[in-house]
Amino acid sequence: MKTTKMQKGEDVVSYLTRVRLARDELTIVGNKTSDVALLRVALNGFSRKWDVFDQVINRLDQFLSWDRLWSQFTQEELRLSLVSGSSSSNNKTSNIEKK
Repeated sequence: MKTTKMQKGEDVVSYLTRVRLARDELTIVGNKTSDVALLRVALNGFSRKWDVFDQVINRLDQFLSWDRLWSQFTQEELRLSLVSGSSSSNNKTSNIEKK
């Protein structure tokens, strides 16, 4: 489980699902993983593009629950996709206006 890393181009839900499945498989064979350990593995495995957001999460006074971590990262991924989508639209509009 500790070697689980986010793959290039992988979305947050896919990555976090893989982390949780690895934990579930370990639990089946009798190796219980604490919630804190699960969260640390997940946070350490995010790709470099998530470094700043990951640092913000790590600096919170209270450690997040798994559900809260899941929610925070999926919301941020949605926000980033909307921002990059709107900037693409703005670029297309600007290019059309230039013609």
